[in-house]
Amino acid sequence: MPRWKSIKREKRRPISALDTAGQHQFSSVCVWATLISSIRHLLKRMETGPVTVVCVAPAGTDPALYQIAWDALCRKLAWKLSDPRSVSGKTFLFPTDKASANGPTTDERWCAGFASDLSDVPASFASYVEDVISIRPVSARDLQAAARLTVGFELESTEVLGIATSNLPAYDHIFQIGRKPEQVVKAVRRVTEALGQRSATPRKETLTLDELPGMGTATIWAKEVIRDLEDWKAGKIKWADVDRGIVLYGPPGTGKTTFAKAIAGSAKIPLIAGSIAKWQSSGHLGDMLKSMRSAFASAVRQAPSVLLIDEIDVVGDRAKFDSQHRDYDNKVVAALLELLDGADTREGVIVIGTSNFHPPDVLDPALIRPGRLEAWIEIPMPDCRTRIEIMRYHGATIPDVELARIADRTEGRTGADLEALVRFAKRFARRASRPQRFDDYLLALPVVHPLPEQIRRRAAVHECGHGLAAVVLGHGRLDSIKILREIASDTGQIAAGRTTFEASLFGSRSRSEIQDEIVVMLAGMAAEELVYGDWTEGSGLSELSDLGQATSLALYMAGTLGMSGSLARIIDDPTKVRHMDSGLRRSVDEVLAVCMERARAIVRGGKNALMRMSELLVTESELTLSTIRSIIDDDILPEALSDRH
Repeated sequence: MPRWKSIKREKRRPISALDTAGQHQFSSVCVWATLISSIRHLLKRMETGPVTVVCVAPAGTDPALYQIAWDALCRKLAWKLSDPRSVSGKTFLFPTDKASANGPTTDERWCAGFASDLSDVPASFASYVEDVISIRPVSARDLQAAARLTVGFELESTEVLGIATSNLPAYDHIFQIGRKPEQVVKAVRRVTEALGQRSATPRKETLTLDELPGMGTATIWAKEVIRDLEDWKAGKIKWADVDRGIVLYGPPGTGKTTFAKAIAGSAKIPLIAGSIAKWQSSGHLGDMLKSMRSAFASAVRQAPSVLLIDEIDVVGDRAKFDSQHRDYDNKVVAALLELLDGADTREGVIVIGTSNFHPPDVLDPALIRPGRLEAWIEIPMPDCRTRIEIMRYHGATIPDVELARIADRTEGRTGADLEALVRFAKRFARRASRPQRFDDYLLALPVVHPLPEQIRRRAAVHECGHGLAAVVLGHGRLDSIKILREIASDTGQIAAGRTTFEASLFGSRSRSEIQDEIVVMLAGMAAEELVYGDWTEGSGLSELSDLGQATSLALYMAGTLGMSGSLARIIDDPTKVRHMDSGLRRSVDEVLAVCMERARAIVRGGKNALMRMSELLVTESELTLSTIRSIIDDDILPEALSDRH
């Protein structure tokens, strides 16, 4: 047996560090990367002893490419180990080499067979195999890295997304030093199309706005923008006449990102998907800004296009940055402003940001001024009718009556939740080899627990207290009052009811209007106290509870707006205050105490209306504004309206 030459530790390098030396073609770099990552666990063994393996190439990929990469790896290992033998590795390509595939000899230290399918490997060779390796497919990151190593610059993942990985050598002539990014992108598109594949910058889905239910005002805006985009492409209008930016906001799972895809699909233009978190993960500040600029540059190269900035609320507001990270955050905002600014710098690019929060509450005012992200549209939680449409879109086939019953039981669930529900129901039906049934959806839903009568009655009194105060004070735009009949086991929900207001179009509030809002928040507690003698813990269980929100508003008045006690602005963000000094606490307590007395006066004066409303709510589970008004107009007492402020 030949002797293995020992290597001093200081001369050793990880095999992966051999990298792509000598592999200067685009296809070779991609294949090398996937082979090395798939056999990484074998590399140490290959340095210390013989190895015999079978490598199964990714579906649709020529295994001969991996055979060539293995030969290159063996040559590098032999050089690294100063192996004196002329033959260090031997490879077989199956099924072509079936007849000659014998076991490894003593002169063949590393032996590998390559095949598209394991069934192509002959039993005579398989008996010697120590390991079967399934080589992973070439990923978008591999393609990006290969582009960077071959042409010297990095392409966006969307620009390499459509490359036919089953025919990588066809792209080798494109990725050569000296080519400009625009030339590479266009050439990749041409080759991909010639191969009968999708273009290099397509959307993953062909979703359109007409297929997407439940988007309301956002759909109207998007269709208008698409019409303007067509006029701009036809030369009828200037780019400055097109809405160039929007922030979609709403709870997680309501379809904000999907909506951006639908805009791109309807306009038949590329979608470049980015996110603040993704850009930040690139590394330090310089890397983050480079990734952000690269995304904008990619969108401009592919214009007309849609650039999605997911989680844009992470950027924040310069007025609210803490001192520890202020320098970093200021530079991020400044860079984003520079990229968003002006019609000429990003002509043909529609920027869509997504946020879980109302943009003026979380974003720097400069980001959302006209010419930048000038429109903000809420993507609301789906109502009952929309939930039916969403489930139909995702493939629900049970009758309308049955689907409506399921929709009733999915109150508070997002579009993403409903998609998962339909997927589970379809799976149940598929496993049973039959059409969908109502029971499939029941099985997919979590277990529900009926609410006891006494809890529903108390919840009705509480919610009607909110509604009564809102109507008496003329506060907000009351939409409806609801209580639940049952609660699902997976929601962790504590509140058994909800009073819903339509969003106000105007954000500026006076002192008396803020006080009225606090009164409405506390009126549920006051109603419970009037009927039952006290209120339950749900009224103050969290920051989002009635008492939690009322306290935040009172603190906002006293510490930020100078509307109670001191005129000084001593708090920038009331939501971040954890401890108050005694003077500020007294001011907050005074605001809450005054508002609570007003709430008590309203529910006392309107007790008859309160009880009628709550009895009807227990029976119907929902009261609309018209019903609430008719009851209050009949039964309200004048004293409920006295001493309003």
